Amino acid sequence: MSAPSLAETWAPRIAGVLFAIPVLVAYYPPMTDLALHEAVVGVLRHYGDSKFFPDGLYQLNLGHPNQLFYLVAWPLSFVVGTTWALKLIVAATELALYLAAARFARHVGTPQWTALLVGVLGYGWMFYWGLIANLIGLAAMLAVLPTLDTFVARPTTRGGVASFFALVLLFFAHETAMLCGCLAMGIFTLGYELRSRQFVARVLPVAAAFGLALFHFWWAQRLRPPFNKALPILFEPIGTKLKGIPGVLFAGYEPAYVPLLMTAIVVLAIVLFAIERWRERPPLRGTPWRTGLVRYRFEVIAGLLIPLYLALPHTLSGSTYFYHRFFAPAYALLAIVLAPRLGKTNWRLPRFAAAIAPLGSLAIAWPSFVDSDRLTRDLDEVVKASDYDSAILVVDVGAAPDRMFSASTLEGHVMAQRGGRTLFDFTRSPIAAAFQSPTYAWNDPWDRMQAKPILMRPEHDFDHFRYLYFHSKKRSYHDIAAVALLPDARLVATRGEWSLFESTHLKHGVLALDSQLPYPRPHTLRKRMKDALRRATGEPIPPEIVQEPPPGWIGSAVALPRKDLDEPNDAPPDAGATPPGAKPPSDEP
Repeated sequence: MSAPSLAETWAPRIAGVLFAIPVLVAYYPPMTDLALHEAVVGVLRHYGDSKFFPDGLYQLNLGHPNQLFYLVAWPLSFVVGTTWALKLIVAATELALYLAAARFARHVGTPQWTALLVGVLGYGWMFYWGLIANLIGLAAMLAVLPTLDTFVARPTTRGGVASFFALVLLFFAHETAMLCGCLAMGIFTLGYELRSRQFVARVLPVAAAFGLALFHFWWAQRLRPPFNKALPILFEPIGTKLKGIPGVLFAGYEPAYVPLLMTAIVVLAIVLFAIERWRERPPLRGTPWRTGLVRYRFEVIAGLLIPLYLALPHTLSGSTYFYHRFFAPAYALLAIVLAPRLGKTNWRLPRFAAAIAPLGSLAIAWPSFVDSDRLTRDLDEVVKASDYDSAILVVDVGAAPDRMFSASTLEGHVMAQRGGRTLFDFTRSPIAAAFQSPTYAWNDPWDRMQAKPILMRPEHDFDHFRYLYFHSKKRSYHDIAAVALLPDARLVATRGEWSLFESTHLKHGVLALDSQLPYPRPHTLRKRMKDALRRATGEPIPPEIVQEPPPGWIGSAVALPRKDLDEPNDAPPDAGATPPGAKPPSDEP
């Protein structure tokens, strides 16, 4: 095996730095769920500070999986603030993904050019959805696989301890990564003699780590709040999953040609590398099965992860897109291990195709960074007009702009800067490092509005929510909202795509207990905006005035309770029939 060339050694490092630079340069990365994570980091950063959060609203909730991101961002936020703490970790993860893939390529003896095919996942579906824990978990898994593999091949006490702590690291990075690590060690072990003392040594780290996961599963079920337990287990058709593979890898907000283009580039490179591998592979005929399993162990692991992607549900234990989490590791393994052994051939075409992939990904992603930079700068100018320790709500109205991220989740960013509480952020997750106390959970507003905050009822909800951040790319919708919200809220500030409204009759603080809608029920904001437009133009409001569902919402597959009725005299929850003289319940006026 020949030594890698200088270009091959430096290519993953340069690509990783190039992927990190836009994250640091942009005011805020175009990552949808990142702001919801920032809300948790904000609670950790200002925990015990009554200026931001009153005592009892949140509680520390340490020791769960997927918390490595929080545990690093927490101390970092004291030095650079919450936003920069997030940006530094995301940038480091982009670089780490390339470096970890290169380390794994060196371990299996394939060209480090293949790391470029893995690193492009850093600007893929996980990035735009803001699944930073998934990205950290993927990078960590690739980084520790050589350690796990080496231990199974040559078991030692030191190697066993290192393997166990490597699995624990994966547990705190992302629990799915730990499950993939345990699966890998199980496959490795099957390639060796099972009736030996070494077999026990090999399985001990896996058994201990898997036991930790089972204990946490039992513990987490006790912590799940009622709204989380109420989410059903849903499956998607296999055909839908197969069609969605380009989007699963390379994002799902942009036009369809973008993930298809990226998929075509990486598949071309992988196929060309695989052709080289086919030419130099040793024959399988006559090879003992254990020898073959050891030789193709990583291909076998990827071959098991893909059926998991096809078989697992869409929602599980309150998590959404659960099955997505197993395809990216399978792709990463195949992209590296299908290549030929280093130095066997010198065909330049697959290396050229691999080098094109990061450049194409950067070109596709850059406009999103520019867009996110402008959008979040404008938001922070509006935030300056708000007070601390307040309940806030974001309403996102109009046809979704052609962008690969959502603006509706930036309420988490606002909470990290100003404290208080929001309608929707990750402090409601039972495994978040800072958890909203169930005593003060506002389940009724969340149940009514988490899918469509435009269904808020200003006359009632402004008793609890002090601020409403109204987002729309169409300026005319801001004017309609300003009229529709009177007299319950006044316009405080506006800039770009954002307007800030403040309640004129706030009655409750952030520690208020949950409340129920009064009867008769007041109109929703959607109904009031429609009426305002009719009064102004005589025309019905365009159908594109709809609320963009927040990320993580399970979508139309779930029949939500019909609590979005616009009429003020619709039946109370315990009524079996429409009151006399009232109109039948309807979503539309």
